[in-house]
Amino acid sequence: MGCLVFSEQMAPILLGIFSGIFVDRHNSLKIMIASEIFRAPILIFIFITFFSQLSFLSLFFVCVFLREWKTIFFDISYRKLTSGLFESSEIIQCNAKLASANSLSELLDPVIAGCIIKIFSVADALFFNVILFLLSSLFYCH
Repeated sequence: MGCLVFSEQMAPILLGIFSGIFVDRHNSLKIMIASEIFRAPILIFIFITFFSQLSFLSLFFVCVFLREWKTIFFDISYRKLTSGLFESSEIIQCNAKLASANSLSELLDPVIAGCIIKIFSVADALFFNVILFLLSSLFYCH
């Protein structure tokens, strides 16, 4: 578990600055959509290796690193996009609402995931997450 957390934490350390530069020079909305679409195949790969009994721990390290790297792209993009959508007087209220939603999701995510795992299985919960990433990318397109 320590190595998995280490591989997750290495993405912001190694690629954080480069991701910020890339997002600053390109379209934030397209980067958000691409990030959501890119994270889904990573989870599908984990799902397939789970069922094929080919689960190598080193592959999970790489998958976690790539997923976290795309999460960095998404987070930087939505912060850039938010500041461009609202007036400077509305930014504080917008950030407060985003922080509240983020705190609520951090509080409820483990509960919802635990219920899904209890009712279905771990693999079903992972597949459900893939579907949500793909649906999320579709909602950004409209």
